[in-house]
Amino acid sequence: MSDIPAARDTSSTLTGILLVIAGVSLGAINGALFKALTPLLPEVLITFGRYVVYLAIMLPVALWRRGPQVFWPPMAWLQIARGVVQCLGTLAFVAAAVGMPVADAIALLYVYPFLVTAVAPFALGEKVPKIAWVGVAGGFIGVLIIMKPGFDGVNVYALWGVLCGCCVAAQLMISRKLAPVSGVITTSTFGALVGTIVLGLGVPFFWQAVSLEAVLLLLLLGAVTAFNQSLLLAAFARAEASTLAPFGYFEIVAAVVVGFLWFGDFPDHVTWTGIGIIIASGILVARSQVTARSLIGRRRGRPV
Repeated sequence: MSDIPAARDTSSTLTGILLVIAGVSLGAINGALFKALTPLLPEVLITFGRYVVYLAIMLPVALWRRGPQVFWPPMAWLQIARGVVQCLGTLAFVAAAVGMPVADAIALLYVYPFLVTAVAPFALGEKVPKIAWVGVAGGFIGVLIIMKPGFDGVNVYALWGVLCGCCVAAQLMISRKLAPVSGVITTSTFGALVGTIVLGLGVPFFWQAVSLEAVLLLLLLGAVTAFNQSLLLAAFARAEASTLAPFGYFEIVAAVVVGFLWFGDFPDHVTWTGIGIIIASGILVARSQVTARSLIGRRRGRPV
């Protein structure tokens, strides 16, 4: 009988891993949809359309689960800051996708785990294991390799990709502050509401006729975003974040496949080197933090 809980835990963890892989794969498809829309609409309209559709899907669920609180949640001003940062990050990714392969843009986005690890001791008071700093350094080296800085300057699209990663890092750190007082559904929906309002202010300045193709792609983008978020939420409800984190890098691999099938893009050997370093460094950071927490738990006499 004692083997039954262990088997259930193993099954739940495996389900969580599969859900993460499916979720990040949809994230790669999201990136491809952004790129497919860039010849059809300005970046502001693409991002606004994505938020509108996502909000239309999430708001009824949030109202059903949380009620009117979703319109003014706890720590509302911090929620607004998170929404604005998220909005800026999405715009930056769309701007990067204009001139870069999807896989390159997503790989640069993954500077965020290293930024969070580097800033967490100062912004959140969290301890970072010494070995994790090796991963942080490696991650930044991988990003520089993909950016390919040279005497001709840095590709401006690569800078947009890095800015997106910076925004994701800031968004995650704010989310950690909000986690004790606000549920994921409330935070996610309110962020979509903030993004819709902020981008809506700029829509009149960028407005143009929207083709049927663009409308269909925007509807698909919003739906994929909602499904992607739902899968990730379900995954983290079934397994520990530290276990699932390394599998998030599957998004880069999925982006390579999607980018090749959709746009015929394929990373060169230099980019592959950078991608490999980023993935290896990210796994090192994730596992080092798990090991550190395990040691702390043993020293305090707690089960881990």
